Amino acid sequence: MFASVMLDFVVSRSWKSVAVFHTGDNLGSEMMDNIVDEAARRNITIGFKHSFFEMGAGSDVGSGLDALVASGQQVVLVAALGFPEISLMLEAVNKGLVNKNYVWLTINQITEDLLSENATLTPADLNGLFMFDNLLKLHGYPPYEQFLDKWSALDPAEYPYAGQRDISSNEAQAYSCMMVMAQGFANAVHGNWTALRRLANGRLGAQLKPLSMNTNYVGPGGPMLFDQNGDVVYANFILYNFQHGKVVTIGTSYSGVFNLTSPPMYFDGTYDTPANTAPLRVLNPKFGSPIGMVVISVAGLSVLFSLLTMLIVIVYKNAQVIKASSPLFCCLELLGFIFLYMFTVMGLDIPTNGLCMARPFALNVGFVLVVGNIVAKNFRVYRIFHNIYVTKRVIRDAHLLKIVGTILSGNLIIMAVWFIKEPPRLQQITMPDFTTYWTCDNQHGMSTPFFVVLFVYNATLLLIATFLAYKNRNVAANYNECRQIAFVVYNILLSGCLAMPTIFLPDEQFLTKFILSTVVILFGTTFSLMFLFLPKLWELFTQIERAQQSRNAANAANQASGGGSGANSVDGFIYNGAGWIQNSGPGAVAAATSGIAGAAGGSSGGGGGGSNGGSVYLGVRKGSVGTLDEPKGETLKETHMGYMGVKYQNQYLRFLASWNMRRVILYPTGRYFTCFELGKPETGRTYSYVNVLIHSREPGRYILQIVGTGRRDILLQVRDEERLLYWYSLFENSKQGTLMSNNVNNSSSHLYSTGSSTQGMGIMMPLGNLSASGNVHQSRSESDQTLHGESLHVMGYSPSQPQPHQHQQYLHPLDRSPVPAEASDVTHQGPTIASPSSVTIQTLAIQEPQYLDGSQGSPSSDVESGASSGQRQRDVKEVELHERGYPSSWP
Repeated sequence: MFASVMLDFVVSRSWKSVAVFHTGDNLGSEMMDNIVDEAARRNITIGFKHSFFEMGAGSDVGSGLDALVASGQQVVLVAALGFPEISLMLEAVNKGLVNKNYVWLTINQITEDLLSENATLTPADLNGLFMFDNLLKLHGYPPYEQFLDKWSALDPAEYPYAGQRDISSNEAQAYSCMMVMAQGFANAVHGNWTALRRLANGRLGAQLKPLSMNTNYVGPGGPMLFDQNGDVVYANFILYNFQHGKVVTIGTSYSGVFNLTSPPMYFDGTYDTPANTAPLRVLNPKFGSPIGMVVISVAGLSVLFSLLTMLIVIVYKNAQVIKASSPLFCCLELLGFIFLYMFTVMGLDIPTNGLCMARPFALNVGFVLVVGNIVAKNFRVYRIFHNIYVTKRVIRDAHLLKIVGTILSGNLIIMAVWFIKEPPRLQQITMPDFTTYWTCDNQHGMSTPFFVVLFVYNATLLLIATFLAYKNRNVAANYNECRQIAFVVYNILLSGCLAMPTIFLPDEQFLTKFILSTVVILFGTTFSLMFLFLPKLWELFTQIERAQQSRNAANAANQASGGGSGANSVDGFIYNGAGWIQNSGPGAVAAATSGIAGAAGGSSGGGGGGSNGGSVYLGVRKGSVGTLDEPKGETLKETHMGYMGVKYQNQYLRFLASWNMRRVILYPTGRYFTCFELGKPETGRTYSYVNVLIHSREPGRYILQIVGTGRRDILLQVRDEERLLYWYSLFENSKQGTLMSNNVNNSSSHLYSTGSSTQGMGIMMPLGNLSASGNVHQSRSESDQTLHGESLHVMGYSPSQPQPHQHQQYLHPLDRSPVPAEASDVTHQGPTIASPSSVTIQTLAIQEPQYLDGSQGSPSSDVESGASSGQRQRDVKEVELHERGYPSSWP
């Protein structure tokens, strides 16, 4: 009964949790069970409970009070009567637990007993004590007033203490119990003679259970309603509050209806309701805290740097270093960094429901903008940067937006469905050490699947970016931005790996989780921002400064000389000549080289002379090489070597294929070829094929499709249509195709010729990718002999010492590995060889190679390269010559 009224008072004070002390006897256990039941009905938490016994020196009250302090609960219910209750309260006073922080609720009015038991105790020590007692005198209650009228009319001689309108004890409650029992028995035997005989024999007890006594009787003690244990459900109570040494009635409870008649006073003499638990320390870092100041400072300065950088990118969007990186790419990257910094700032202080959705939005959008742009750019570079014959290298804004928009759309769709179905909600977590923090619960209920899907989506995107960064790690120097991007991707991957364990940290490690995740995000974002854009800004302002210095120097020189550089002056000749060479392109160089070749052929003695205006023609291909009877009886095969773009593509995953420059050695009679990675002759792989098709003849896309025997086809890209048709004929092993190719090659000026004796064999070493052979012209000039010696030295021969037949990298026996040694751009053609030692090679002319941008016109702007077109040609030439083993100073 006391449990109900005590918890009604707790509810009136808006307390959500209580502590309970109860004795270990039957009465205490029964009261504890009632408190648990009533608390569950009212959504009140039992934050602490302790069963104690009081046996003089053997009391364990002290340890229970110590545990109460550790629990942090401050509203205490005492479910005990008599001496145990008095002992508990005295011990609480001695330990200083009857103070402004604690509220004690006891049964019966015990202040007089406490003061009498402890002489040192003063009434002020018990200030704010609340006591619940049975209410026996219900003045003003009609059934009670009627009972008093009947009681006063009785003869005191027959009924002691009767004859007056005052009662001294629980007469009204006793009368109510007697009447409800009488009605219960009457209902059990009314009109039932069998039940009456069983009652007379004492066998009616099974039908007279407590619930059968609920007859709706209302007596002077109130409604008589019992539970299954026989306890009165509704009773009448009075609430006392000890205020300034006096017991004051502040509330009543009639038949389960609690009424507070005056405000309660607490220990400190105020009427302010204290908290039901100890004050909790909020762990969420405030904006003004040291952690908050650091986060705001770093994020604020970085956002300011990002905005200024974005402004510089927009203003100088036509500058070479900015244009090479794509202004749109830079702006989207900077916008992604700003979103990530906003995410860290929004993690400060206590969040709201709106921030619970804004934080994951900022994190995911920022991450996708940063990593998605890197994926889009690196994927383009991954597919084409190895192939020097790909001329369309510009990543257009529409293409970039298409890839990034697709990735971002997938991310936003997942988040939208998540926020609609089960949005993140604000949650307070309370720790046992009186600390608490507020967090956004992203993994409750149906949120977990969306969280996992989004996590996997972003992790996959990061792994793709890492894969592309690894594949592009060996990009040439003029693609140096890819290396910066690779470092950024590795940094983001490392940051993600460091931040991932924070997801699995327990709730007690909130500060550790917050600090670690915030530091990782700030470090990863700031490092990526600075590493990606500081070099660009440095180069931009360096170029601006150099341009200003050049203008100043030119103005000063112009003023000193009194005029500009004339066309006939030395400076004018260099200026005009350089412009002619740069603007003429490879065609002019080809024409000049062709003239040199003709001159050399015309002046040579013996084997030939200049023809077709000084050009040299090497285009007649033999059907096969012929045979050579060696001691072991081996047979030589026809071989062709070339330097071209190669793409290995799976029939089902074509979009993952990428271009790579490879040395290709073709064995047309055996219908197989070998591809070597540049600089790694030991890494060659041989492929057999069943058919060859012309995949594309569009300008800039001269591609052959080699149909393999497995699930993978191979695409080969060459420089121009002449070479396309020529290599098509070689792969087809077709004489008709060869003749067609030879006729086309008559007009080509991209070859240089080699000479041999009539007993020797011609070996051509082009700087491009076209192999050729046939009748050659001899040259005996001293300069050609010198060049001949260098060529042989590159190929492993010595011009002064004829070597035995060990050059199998060019002539391969049928029963041996196709390429046991390092490959080179050589075509081996010619008649039957009489003696390997008689091989001589003489070079008549050398043709400048074609480079990235074809044979005509100046190259287009390249977003992967910050170098000019001429510089890019020189870079590729050096790389190409170096890969062939030539010195970098080779013309």
